Amino acid sequence: MPAQAINRKLVTVLRRLANRRQVLGAGLSLALCARAGGAEPLASVTAIRDGHLLLVPVWVGPMPAALFVLDTGAAVTVIDTAWAQRAKLALGPGLTLGAPGREGGLAARALAETTLTVGGATRSLKAAAADLAGLRRALSSEVQGVLGHDFLSAYNLTADFAEGRVVLAPGGAVRPTGSHDMRVAGQPFVQARVIHRGRALSGTFGVDTGADTAVHLLAQRTAAAFPDLTTTDAQGATIAGPQTLRLAPIDALELGGARITGLTANAADDARPAGAGPDYAGRIGAPALRGMILTLDYPGAWFSLTPTPGP
Repeated sequence: MPAQAINRKLVTVLRRLANRRQVLGAGLSLALCARAGGAEPLASVTAIRDGHLLLVPVWVGPMPAALFVLDTGAAVTVIDTAWAQRAKLALGPGLTLGAPGREGGLAARALAETTLTVGGATRSLKAAAADLAGLRRALSSEVQGVLGHDFLSAYNLTADFAEGRVVLAPGGAVRPTGSHDMRVAGQPFVQARVIHRGRALSGTFGVDTGADTAVHLLAQRTAAAFPDLTTTDAQGATIAGPQTLRLAPIDALELGGARITGLTANAADDARPAGAGPDYAGRIGAPALRGMILTLDYPGAWFSLTPTPGP
């Protein structure tokens, strides 16, 4: 679809959202709601899918809804500087935000406490402002922000990557059968295993729904686990700008009781996120979750992963 047509569609969607102030995911399945641990959802929104990423409508103060990338790998919510200025948010001191998987970071400005709303879920937090032009160039949608851990960590988050639905509910409810342990330290960390040609790399992986490559492997651990891995150089994009990728197909990813095949991994991540732990092995991105329903219960420290039910 041409970019102009996409933008016209987005304008129509956002006007509708602004009029309603809350987006209900029409036809949301009972199975999706049940993953909130039985709690009444605070928000049930229809996301726009841009490639493998999910974009959700977010209200910043009195501004109309804008599209934010649902990014569980971002420690801090980031608002585009121009949008923050339109919302009359005061720009504070400069700071540097870490960029997932790479050394260096993103130049940003601190923001005073800001109210963000997704559906019926509202939080006040200290977000950051940065130029997100590079992120917009990598996407086909006019995004104005990245919805990160500082907002999401209060909730039970369920994201249906097949249907493009996102549910936020109170966290810490009854833990369902089939769920798995999750450690929360600035982002969610889970245990997973990458398998390729009879060899395996097991360890802690960050769940990064803002990453547009299925698996990002820490370079040091990749060299030891898969010494004969043949890669192809490519250019990727992060919130902090271009990133050099070393891509290779892998046989399988084992995560949350699921065995996922047909994935591509980047073997060139060169930085550990804060709180990662000594057995950190990499990140799991949105393409690995295609066709799946992911639930992250931040307060309860558990996650589940199941295929989206068929028709």
